[in-house]
Amino acid sequence: MINALGEISTAAHTVANTVESAFYIPGYGMQTAAATLAGNALGAQDKQRMKDLASMIILIEFALMVLSGSLLFVFAPNMMRIFSQHAQVVLLGSTVLRMVAVSEPFYGVSIVIEGMMQGVGRTMTPFVFNILGMWSVRILGTFLCTQVLGLGLVSAWACMILHNLLLFVLFSIDYR
Repeated sequence: MINALGEISTAAHTVANTVESAFYIPGYGMQTAAATLAGNALGAQDKQRMKDLASMIILIEFALMVLSGSLLFVFAPNMMRIFSQHAQVVLLGSTVLRMVAVSEPFYGVSIVIEGMMQGVGRTMTPFVFNILGMWSVRILGTFLCTQVLGLGLVSAWACMILHNLLLFVLFSIDYR
């Protein structure tokens, strides 16, 4: 669907995806740590440790993602220029990177909660949440925005961000 938007959008999307991935890698590291620590607390049958772990790791993850999101927001054009000197690619890529930078902390919280759920053996709920969000918001939304309504790359990234925010809401409700 992105390739159908043209060369500028395809290039901006590809470069922005590459840049963004460097900024959410710490989140996935924290997800793995959360899964391991939650599994250990479950194995020890220590509910207090589980509560303390959850509070601590969610707070750390949120802070990390605020920091990485802030860096991504501020340095988006510089990051884009590492991969492309084309002004339109840099401008469009910077726009979508700044959009996603604002949502990074929420995405980080959802992936940490998902990790904790996986660590205690609750894998069906994350599976359902991800399938629901991916197909209903990210894929269908992107198709409607780009192919039916004729909107551009910004709308496709808005769908991705909406998917991430939906996961934040769903995982947060389940966590509570």
